[in-house]
Amino acid sequence: MKKLFLTLTLLLIGFITIQCKPETEEKLNGNLIVKLVVTSDKDYTATLDGTTVTFSEQLPHGTTEVTIKSLEISNKASVNKSVGDKIPVGSAFTIVVTAENGDTKSYSGTISTKPATTEKDITAIVITANSTDYTGTITGTNIAFPALPFGTTQASIKSLTVAANATADKNVNDVVSITGDSITVTAQDNSTQTYTLSISVSPPSSDKNISAITITTNDTDFTGTIAGTTLTFPELPYGTTLVTLKTLTLSPNATANKSEGDTLGISGENITVTAQDNSTQTYTITLTVGPPYIHIPDTDFRNVILQNSAVTYYDVSGTFIRQDALEKITTIYSSGNITTISGVEYMTALTALQVNSNSLTSADVSTNTSLTFLVLYTSLTALDISSNTSLNILGLDSNSLTALDVSTNTDLTELEVSNNSLTAIDVSTNTSLTELELWNNSLTALDVSTNTELNALYVYSNSLSTLDVSTNTNLTDLYVWNNSLTALDVSTNTSLTFLKIYSNSSLTCIQTASGYTITTVHKDDSQTLTGSCF
Repeated sequence: MKKLFLTLTLLLIGFITIQCKPETEEKLNGNLIVKLVVTSDKDYTATLDGTTVTFSEQLPHGTTEVTIKSLEISNKASVNKSVGDKIPVGSAFTIVVTAENGDTKSYSGTISTKPATTEKDITAIVITANSTDYTGTITGTNIAFPALPFGTTQASIKSLTVAANATADKNVNDVVSITGDSITVTAQDNSTQTYTLSISVSPPSSDKNISAITITTNDTDFTGTIAGTTLTFPELPYGTTLVTLKTLTLSPNATANKSEGDTLGISGENITVTAQDNSTQTYTITLTVGPPYIHIPDTDFRNVILQNSAVTYYDVSGTFIRQDALEKITTIYSSGNITTISGVEYMTALTALQVNSNSLTSADVSTNTSLTFLVLYTSLTALDISSNTSLNILGLDSNSLTALDVSTNTDLTELEVSNNSLTAIDVSTNTSLTELELWNNSLTALDVSTNTELNALYVYSNSLSTLDVSTNTNLTDLYVWNNSLTALDVSTNTSLTFLKIYSNSSLTCIQTASGYTITTVHKDDSQTLTGSCF
């Protein structure tokens, strides 16, 4: 019995001893390379197949070694290489990994490089001489350049492009011989190719032409017309005695006996041009002076005229302008402190005239029969437009007119005479009117029955007690607020989109077309739009 007990006790102690053996006494046997990355011109990651290390991508030609960038191995293993170590290129290398239990594994491989390239081409070349660039044309091993200017003694390479990895025996900024030179290109495999540079210099030019000439006087430029060896200019202003040579364009490399800035007389002047080969050609200058000028007394109005492209002739002060220049003006748009538009009577081609000046109290446009557009925002008390029968647009807002006769202006499409002192106006002959603005006057009556083309009628701020728009069926805008209307019938005006009728104290009912809605209506609360006001 004692013997059995002793045996069981020993077995139990042995079992407990085995169970309590520390884990740290176990040895790991992992000895693998998990990842290998080397670096040179860039990073290369190895492919691991058993113990064979392969790099699928070849390194640049000439690479002799790489550096280990990343090396991952089994846990608790060691290795005979470290990050930062060098590995030779082109010969076999071995990396040994040792597991914790002492087992080793050797990994081997070879890193290869690309073969040397054979390319040795020049693909582009530019030389420069006298601050001008010349691009070479490459044909085989010959490079031809455009001819350099006569007298050129030196050229240099501005840009040179050769095949990748190739080198040349000449570089940017190197001087090349004018009489011929060559460039040898060496490939990566040390093979060479020589290119011949074909460079020539032009012979001296015989060109001795004047291609452009401009003279100036009184701040005005005149361009010459060249016919053979005669230089003809437009007429100069009346009174001109001298001109200045402003621009002179000659054949390349030619010279002249006159220079820009030289003074020329009105008659008897010549220009002799000498070519590069010393041959010459003489040009005769023909100048004429124009007739007298028209006095334009108002400074502001005169300045507007002088800015017009049609005006090329005026005296030194600009006070006088040649009549035929005034006759060419078609448009005048002016503002400022203009007191008189004297001179406008010569503008017989004028089609558009606009003057904004509170200092202008009178205007004579009787000779401007071509006018189609006339706008005068001034201080006129009267205006005669009976001869301006071509007018389409007439704007006379903000004057002091008490009357205006438009009976002969039958082509008018727009008439604006607002903010004046009119007590009456007859527009019965103006049957083409599409817009009529007469607001802020003293009108007590207005007949628009013949103006059947009207789209817009603005007669607010008058003293109208009645207004018949029954024939104006094209009306889209009707502004009649601030009058004395007692009734308004717009039942025929089915195109109306804007209606302003407020401030007519006795107007409470506006008759509209049954079922038609006006888009925008400005009215008093007491005013009603209805199909019937009876």
